Amino acid sequence: MVGPPEVRAAVVAFALAAAIAAAACEEPAAARMVPAIPTSPAAGATKTFAVRGVVVDAASSANPVSGARVQIVGSVHTFSDDRGAFSLANVAAGRAFLEVTKTGYQPAEQMISIDTDLGVTVTLIPLSTASGAPAGH
Repeated sequence: MVGPPEVRAAVVAFALAAAIAAAACEEPAAARMVPAIPTSPAAGATKTFAVRGVVVDAASSANPVSGARVQIVGSVHTFSDDRGAFSLANVAAGRAFLEVTKTGYQPAEQMISIDTDLGVTVTLIPLSTASGAPAGH
């Protein structure tokens, strides 16, 4: 008659034999693994978006400022056109400083969060207004 310790040993031996037999029938472990990251070429690419907007004069927001340098600090830049419009393409997702400069105006800088295409209006203050002195003095 088989006692309890022998029964346990027999059950363990049977389970081990079943596991070994099952493993021999399965695919190799590497074939069963699902990659954590997609393997397409674009998988590691940083998401980029467009930042578009207009630069206007603080004295009258109807007055566009042309020729202003608009840049994502440490990245791409462009200049505003005759309508004050600008467009920056391929801007990396995340937080960034948008800096706008133009001779005769106080520089403007603002923190922006880029997680989609973004539209902004930047208002530049003429130096004569910023300092309280008339222009040219």
